Amino acid sequence: MTAKRLTKRQRRALRDYIAELQANLRLQGWVIDVERDPSPAPHDKARACTWITSEAHEATIYVNPVVFPALTRVEQRQVVVHELCHLILEQMDQAVRTGFRPRGRGDGAAAVKELARLAMEKANDDFAWIIAEHQPLPARGWLS
Repeated sequence: MTAKRLTKRQRRALRDYIAELQANLRLQGWVIDVERDPSPAPHDKARACTWITSEAHEATIYVNPVVFPALTRVEQRQVVVHELCHLILEQMDQAVRTGFRPRGRGDGAAAVKELARLAMEKANDDFAWIIAEHQPLPARGWLS
């Protein structure tokens, strides 16, 4: 069975919307692509995910081709802004991921690292909630 994908038209509409928000959020230095295929595991059940190459300022955004089009426009805006906020906060996230060395080994250290990752995701989500309401909604019927 073939996994559902975004149509070419949906991908183009999403790229255009992301480009508009990219300019609003002053992310013009980033090269952002939109993938038609579903997110790779373990993110395949998420509304969206972003893969970032921070040194090159490149990102690929995946949206769930089943869930994302069924969201309201407000929810779609929130999801897209959330993913773009990962780019805004990338430098801080990178510092936490690479510079944070928990003491100890094994499961304890892994648990502390996971808590730091979750804290960064929460910070990103809170930041996105503040920013999203000041961004334009996608056009009505934009993904139909």
